[in-house]
Amino acid sequence: MSADSVGNNILDRQDRQDVMSGRGGLQSKFKICIFEEINWSVKMKTTTLLLATIAVIGLVGCSKTDNYTPAATASGEDIFNLNCTKCHKPNTDGSVMVLNTAVANKDAIIKKVQTGSMSMAAFPNITGEPANRLAEYVLANSKTK
Repeated sequence: MSADSVGNNILDRQDRQDVMSGRGGLQSKFKICIFEEINWSVKMKTTTLLLATIAVIGLVGCSKTDNYTPAATASGEDIFNLNCTKCHKPNTDGSVMVLNTAVANKDAIIKKVQTGSMSMAAFPNITGEPANRLAEYVLANSKTK
């Protein structure tokens, strides 16, 4: 007979069958309730741990700084391909990314590149003309939502 431990009680197949058939007494119903509550608690703890692990992994880019410095003559496409495609994979339609209308301008893109965000590393050394060329490339090759 298969049994699951619940504290000092044993939840066996007979208890389950008794409750399912309507023959189960209060003790059988109590055992099943306790077992299911403990089972639910274990599942919640496991889910919480999994979500916390995912959050930590997702925040690895937080406050991270990449010290890449592009050549003064680097094209926006070269800068994008060397750095951005590590995380920003081109879309199936050929666009490099989909931009929110709030950041679909050169100044916002340059600021985002230089300061980063919770999930994006900062590239403070992409400045001046290389930053302008990168922003122009992103704008020219992205879609806006």
